[in-house]
Amino acid sequence: VRLTEELRRFESARTPADPTPDAPTFFEFVTVMALCYFAEQQCDLVIWETGLGGRLDATNIVTPLASVITNIGLDHQQWLGDTLEQIAAEKAGIIKSGRPVVVGEILEEAFDVIAAKARDCSAPLIRAKEQVSVMVRGVSLDGQSLDIASEQESYGKIHLPLPGRPSGKPGRGYSRESPRFSKNRDSLQAALLSAYRRS
Repeated sequence: VRLTEELRRFESARTPADPTPDAPTFFEFVTVMALCYFAEQQCDLVIWETGLGGRLDATNIVTPLASVITNIGLDHQQWLGDTLEQIAAEKAGIIKSGRPVVVGEILEEAFDVIAAKARDCSAPLIRAKEQVSVMVRGVSLDGQSLDIASEQESYGKIHLPLPGRPSGKPGRGYSRESPRFSKNRDSLQAALLSAYRRS
């Protein structure tokens, strides 16, 4: 409520002479609220998810440690485009210059679009299925227990309080038998910073 009131005061202080007289959308408003809250809380790390697509999304105002594109499907076609390539181009809009991009299991025609954008931005491109293995240890209504590891490091067991099975197919990058990932925030942050420094 406090952040809402602060942003309302800011909005009411604008004058008709402001170069952007259009009122923010609800999503833009809550995006700014979230950023204000994260700054207040002095968060070390924020997982920042795009609302729709990426290129024109309100969340695309941040410069991340890394961008992640999990998958590309034929969804939201009325806004993102009719083909996988068009949708991939919209999602690739989150890629920032020099910042690593991690992609999930993506069909080649979509991957090619993302790879081209990564090259244009000099952004290191990492295919998760080639770098990380995930083993599902258990799935219940309480969530999922996973072991995640890269070739360089095993991070320990993690519990995600999200019921349901992870998407993906068994194989490299998603398997029923592999090493670990960490609940420990410091280990996760160190792994992300290490990946960023190598890029």
